[in-house]
Amino acid sequence: MLRPLLERCLAAAPAARPTPVELAELCARASGRSSRDSDDWLPAPLAAAVAERSRAVRRLLDQEAAEQHRPAATYVPTRPGNPLHQAPTQSAPPRPSAPPPAAARSEHASAEPGGGLGRRRRLSLVIAAAVIAVAVGAAWSFYGDTDHGAGAKAGGRTTPTTSPGGKSAPKKKAPSGTATKTPAAKTYEPLFKDRPLTIGPPGTGVAITVDLDKPKVDPAGEMGDDAAEIQYIYQYLTFRTATAKSPGTSPKVCRQAVDSAPLPSELPNDALDQGKALKKGDVLCTVTSEGNLAMLRLTGVVDSGATSFDPPGYTGLLTVWKKATA
Repeated sequence: MLRPLLERCLAAAPAARPTPVELAELCARASGRSSRDSDDWLPAPLAAAVAERSRAVRRLLDQEAAEQHRPAATYVPTRPGNPLHQAPTQSAPPRPSAPPPAAARSEHASAEPGGGLGRRRRLSLVIAAAVIAVAVGAAWSFYGDTDHGAGAKAGGRTTPTTSPGGKSAPKKKAPSGTATKTPAAKTYEPLFKDRPLTIGPPGTGVAITVDLDKPKVDPAGEMGDDAAEIQYIYQYLTFRTATAKSPGTSPKVCRQAVDSAPLPSELPNDALDQGKALKKGDVLCTVTSEGNLAMLRLTGVVDSGATSFDPPGYTGLLTVWKKATA
């Protein structure tokens, strides 16, 4: 029953292929139900998504129809019997006289003690002094005093200072070999590293969900939405948390990729099947539902082997970091 229909859809000549309306009628005739009837045969997550999008389209159409039928504002004439309409009309207040010429204003300002020009100059000097004070304070806090600034950068050489008697007294030299660098604070620390993970190709009506924190792959799709970071069905692969391709494998580079260049939340079947969206060697990074940083390095793309347009499966190595404790 489906073979003739699929052969027509795959015809080389566009004119020989069925139109969308004809295709919907043929599918409805073959299945014995309306093409809009998605109950009892679609996976529960997909059926819920179809219903929600249908309701959203209906709401938009209803809103547009309501706006088209909304009556336009009309002019209301003056009512003779209304006391508000019989109030006397008041004229606008007179316009102020023209301002004095610029020369007169400048003379008047200079004649006043502490005129406007002097006040502006003092205000500019105060603002400049405040800016200089802030810059000096910032430089002091950044470079520190002379003990930790120039002296430290000079490799422990003595810095002369003035003693109370006016003589220069050399400071004590720091013992060589004792200076150590403070280690940089760690942002993330590993929970586990390079754990194998396989996301099998989904069949028709199958929803695969993946929890990267555990890690766990549920081929039945019964994992809660608040726990899974990935959902994979026949039509598309969904990232439930922001996911990006990372150019490196360090936690810093991985997190920067998530924050700056996330992938689309849904990757369609044709992009996955043709290898445009995901391929071997890609490094996927995301912040999980538990706030951890996960990195999945794809080590292989598995062909389902059923048909040329079925979505593939993926194998990879999963590393998860947690935020470092203070």
